This record gives sequence, C-alpha cells and structure tokens, in this order.
Amino acid sequence: MNEILTLTWKEYRNNIHLLVFAISVLALPIIWATSITLLNARPEATYADMLAAGMMFGSVGSIIFSQFVMLCLGGHLIAGERGGRTFEFLFLQPVSRRTIALSKLLFAFVWSVATWLLVGFIAFCGYMLTNQDNGPAFDFVNSSFFVEVAVVGLLLFATSWFASSMLNNSVVSMCAGAFASTCVFIFLLLVVRDRFEPTFSFYEYDWTRILIMFPISVTAIVAGLVRFIKRKSP
Repeated sequence: MNEILTLTWKEYRNNIHLLVFAISVLALPIIWATSITLLNARPEATYADMLAAGMMFGSVGSIIFSQFVMLCLGGHLIAGERGGRTFEFLFLQPVSRRTIALSKLLFAFVWSVATWLLVGFIAFCGYMLTNQDNGPAFDFVNSSFFVEVAVVGLLLFATSWFASSMLNNSVVSMCAGAFASTCVFIFLLLVVRDRFEPTFSFYEYDWTRILIMFPISVTAIVAGLVRFIKRKSP
C-alpha cells in the first residue's frame, strides 16, 4: 500500500502542469458566467443573486469542460513517462508494473473525485446565495445530465489511456483517444438514432447511450492495464 501511495504522489509531481491547466479550465467558465451575469442582470437583482447565478451556471460549464482534461490525463499517464524515458529508471526499482499501473489509475480516480467535489462545492455555495423566490431557473439540468457528463469523461479518459499504453507520444495518445470517442458517438448516432435524439433536449435523457459508453470505457481501461503489464519493453 505504501508503494502505491508513493507512486501516486509521484504521479502528482509528474502531472503538476496538467493540474494547473485543469484549475484554469475549472475557473474560467465561472469567471465568464459571473462576468456575463453582472453585465446583463436586471436592475433589481442583488449582487448575491448575480454571484449565485454566475457560480451555478459557471459550475455546469466547468464540469463539462473538465472532462476534456481527463482526455489529456489518460493520454499522458503512460505515454508521457515512456516518451520522457523515466520508465527505464522506474522499472529498475523493486516495484511491479501492476503496482505502477494501479497507482496511475488511483491518481486518475482521485483527480476525478476532487474535480467533482470542488465544482459541487462551488455550485452549492451559489445555491445557498440564491434567492429562492427570484433565483435563476436550472430546469435544463438533472441528475442524468451529470451522469452522462461523467460517463463521457470516463470514455475520454479510457480511450486515451488505452492508446497511451501502446504509444510513446502523449499528444498522439490524446488525439487517438479523441478519435476513438468520436467514433463511439458516431456509432450512437447511426445505430441508436431516435433514441439518441433526446440528447439535444435538456429536459429528457435516454440511458441507452450511457449504458453503451460505460462498458466500452471499462473495457478500454482494463485492456490498457493488461497491455501495459504485458508489454515487454518500457
């Protein structure tokens, strides 16, 4: 367990640049939404109402855009170290490839949970500031909306993770993951068809595409894990 925790801390140090990028991705939609709200609010609106609307609308944008950071993370976790040749040193240490891979997945899991908790906390603070009698309407989102956002983020991470397990370039891995995810969406558009239409209406969601994307994502993660462990070269 200590080995996994030590390696997870190493992942944090190796991905600090992505963390800075992720914080920017989370902050900018909230700043934009708050600024737009302040500029376009009704004269009778209070600053608390404007700040609440900016925080809540911005939080929705933040959690959507943050899923693309998962694409970058999945593509960089393995291919980034392979391209930087740090694996050649790491594999000489008394630690198994399985432990290395599990620490990377643990880091990604902690990253994802921390992102959702942070955005959720900001949205909750905005909700607490909202005037319930004259507050903004948020009928365009529901629980299934956020489940789908999370599953899309999982798909983006999984496909780029699988590509990263085979490639030496993290950027190429990200592009491959984005292309694979796009192919999944095209498949849904062509095969699911009318079941997919409610996606374009925020008031109704069909769980079919979620039930398709989730097993694909899990399969890609497991395949990337096995590919990394079984690979003979770093």
